[in-house]
Amino acid sequence: MSNALLKRLEAARTEGMQIGERIARQYDIDTLNIALARYSKINLGYKRIMEINELWESVRLEYQKAIIKHNESDVSRSHMDEELMQIAKDESRIIPFEQRYPELKKITYEGKKR
Repeated sequence: MSNALLKRLEAARTEGMQIGERIARQYDIDTLNIALARYSKINLGYKRIMEINELWESVRLEYQKAIIKHNESDVSRSHMDEELMQIAKDESRIIPFEQRYPELKKITYEGKKR
């Protein structure tokens, strides 16, 4: 295959992945908003739901390093599990990060020289 063809294929693959991610994120936001509106115990209106959306986006950005290749990924993963543990108050209720995200490469320090 030519280099130009490979570049076009890679660009198309990347675009397809980005489209899929945007659709999934929008679907998650839409369904979260609907669920929050349906949750009758707290009776949230539009303003509160939008505030929760802003907070959720802030948390998503804070923990983004946990799911991308980054030199602080291990720290983000650990902090995410710790915060979930504070919510659950019981370690047995929390599925460890590696099990929740089995598709992500496990972080190891084997073979790295300091």
